[in-house]
Amino acid sequence: MSRKAIVLDDSDPRIRYVGQGWFQDMGSQDEFGTYGQTYNRTSHGTKSNDSLVFSFEGTSVKLFGTTNLVDTNSTRYDPKWECFVDKVSIGATEPFAYHENNWLLCETSNLPVGAHEFTLNISTGGTTFWVDYLHYTPSPSTSDTSTIVVVENNDSAIVYDSSWQSLAGLANATSTQGSQVTFNFTGSKLTWYGYVPVELPHNASSGTYTIDGGSPTSFALHGLAPYDGTSTYNQIFFTTPDLPEGAHSLHVTYDGNSQLTPLTLDYIYLTTRSPQATSNSTSLPPHLTSSSTHHSPVGAIVGGTIAGVAVILLGLVAFVWWRRKRKTTHATVEPRDAPQLVAPFSGAASQPSSVQPSSPLTPPLFAPTRSTNSSRTFTSASGFVSGISALSPTMKQREAPAASMPAPSASQNQPPDDSLEDMSRNENPPRYSAS
Repeated sequence: MSRKAIVLDDSDPRIRYVGQGWFQDMGSQDEFGTYGQTYNRTSHGTKSNDSLVFSFEGTSVKLFGTTNLVDTNSTRYDPKWECFVDKVSIGATEPFAYHENNWLLCETSNLPVGAHEFTLNISTGGTTFWVDYLHYTPSPSTSDTSTIVVVENNDSAIVYDSSWQSLAGLANATSTQGSQVTFNFTGSKLTWYGYVPVELPHNASSGTYTIDGGSPTSFALHGLAPYDGTSTYNQIFFTTPDLPEGAHSLHVTYDGNSQLTPLTLDYIYLTTRSPQATSNSTSLPPHLTSSSTHHSPVGAIVGGTIAGVAVILLGLVAFVWWRRKRKTTHATVEPRDAPQLVAPFSGAASQPSSVQPSSPLTPPLFAPTRSTNSSRTFTSASGFVSGISALSPTMKQREAPAASMPAPSASQNQPPDDSLEDMSRNENPPRYSAS
């Protein structure tokens, strides 16, 4: 059985930042671009020639970040980067000259089962390079200690009704009022990510979801502003509250219609276990473990302690009485020796070590082609090109057919794959040299 990709945020302690320039950012990039906010609203940045190292056991790895490159001479960009697995270069995706989050920076798949080391090397002339999160697929035999996994829109556990359709191979969508989808899962929380296609109606609409047959919770589909000619990706439509760990059933209903923003599903971030439970199980030192597992003889300890204190007090009283009697017996008492002075510590004062901003303080998936940022372009009626048409230095525009909702098909448990267009989802990412 294939494993789901695990999400690691930039603050995960398993990611090692190498160099003096790294710092952690708290959401300053979130308002830029059309690819959504940064994951958990955090990222790591550097303006130096630094590195990142991540050791894992798995078969694939992807690095995502924020792209905001400076075009130095129409063919070269700053910063540059190159990724490696086990010291073998896997290159990098082509540079993109516009400001976008959730950007695929490099990836590789079909790695041999076993331990690997992923390395990112950065070369910058002063422009900030941003790292947001990693995805990696664990080896089949690896024990899953993750807290967040990626559930793709075509996962077999997601059951759509007949009104849902594949939207250009990017996501699944419905514009039929009352259409439904069910997802049975084991975990404690989930976040639903969709996108808003500019080619379809995008006035605001809404939907509801229930957990385990409970009361419905409404969520808004804000659509796009009238003047906005660009699709928006990696949009959080809703996040469930924390649930008891275990099996649950999510049931989602679309409340809009064909004249409003459709409900789409690109992927789900599923919390498979509670981070608090994991940390609590390892944070208590041995002598603070629960009394249910260590039954100490509390009465005996308290009684022994009181008896010991009483003996000491009696001894002190006897000693003071003896000293006073001795003073009254002798007319003169030789003075006590002068106290021995302890010389102060003469070594140089130790300065507190500086805390590097890159130290981990505590993982949006979708570039337009899922596995590469190089092949998808959306062009609005005004001629504005959304997506990644400007990836090449020549900024050539590529016309793409407008997305449309195909007619509903027969009832389906899984979405049809690429019913509109297969946009080279499995292409190898374009690469450029960091040298």
